Amino acid sequence: MKNAWYNSKRVLVGAINVAIIMASSTFFGGIDTALFKAGKKKLSKSKKIIFAKDLKKKLRNRGVSQIVASSISSDVGELINLAGFWLSPGDSIFEYLDKKDKNPRNGYFNGF
Repeated sequence: MKNAWYNSKRVLVGAINVAIIMASSTFFGGIDTALFKAGKKKLSKSKKIIFAKDLKKKLRNRGVSQIVASSISSDVGELINLAGFWLSPGDSIFEYLDKKDKNPRNGYFNGF
């Protein structure tokens, strides 16, 4: 399968998220708007790194030890990653599928 707009990451992530939102609104009603709003607030990896470094620096300035500050900032980073999955599950699903397809990690789903 060639790389085209219909098998690109942007299109498929959107389609997966829409399918999940439609299914959840059918079963749970009203959760779709909450998921849509939360998905807009998803933090990128670079923002997560900047946030973790800033948090660590602020903790160190308040007298928290290096070990404790590192542990807290890494835990917060993991929570942000976990939140990122729940806010945009289509992105995580696409990344998994892209790792397993014919041309791994190229940003397109090329089938199995």
